[in-house]
Amino acid sequence: MTHAARWFSLAFFASIAIVAGCDNGSGKGGASSSGGTLGSAATTASAAAPLAADIGVEKTLFNGKDLTGWVKTECETEIKDGVLLLKSGEGWIRTERPYTNFELTWECRNLKKEAYDSGVHFRAELPAGKAHWPKKFQVNLKTNEEGNLTSIKSAASTGLYKNGEWNKFDLKVTGNTAELAINGKPAWKTDGIDTPTGYIGLQSEVTLGGQFEFRNIKLTELK
Repeated sequence: MTHAARWFSLAFFASIAIVAGCDNGSGKGGASSSGGTLGSAATTASAAAPLAADIGVEKTLFNGKDLTGWVKTECETEIKDGVLLLKSGEGWIRTERPYTNFELTWECRNLKKEAYDSGVHFRAELPAGKAHWPKKFQVNLKTNEEGNLTSIKSAASTGLYKNGEWNKFDLKVTGNTAELAINGKPAWKTDGIDTPTGYIGLQSEVTLGGQFEFRNIKLTELK
């Protein structure tokens, strides 16, 4: 092999080693992984930002026909005549994208006469580890705690929910403030909402809490 040929061969293999080293760095830890994490956070924030044309416009979040726009985890559902039934399982269905500031309205009713339990999540992160549901925030639909915020004890009310009947909820979330009305009557207001954005979800806790039905789920995004 000539001197020139040997030089070319060494240069060729050295370039391969450099490329391989770059690939390993981007796939495991290091600065490249940190960059990926920041990119994911930016993507989430971007996904939660409403289009200017959508602000102040009420939209149907559940179309009454299927789960378009939703993700289902660890539960079974059934849809009939515009009503969504949480049929079985210990999980939740959540929106495909997160939301930040909004007014959310829905109607729901318990099918189990007593010891029922479900909930509506908002500004929720994905469940951690083997957990079935997010830690916060949740508008509780448990017997005698209907409408109460599970993680903020002062956000509570009594006597506004009608057992076994269709109940209308109106939840407004802006910045760190949230307020709820049940069947047209104020329930609570709090300024303890410390997650800036997150998913909206319906909790399925059928094994012990029984089945729940939901309908007329609508959302208006706010500035």
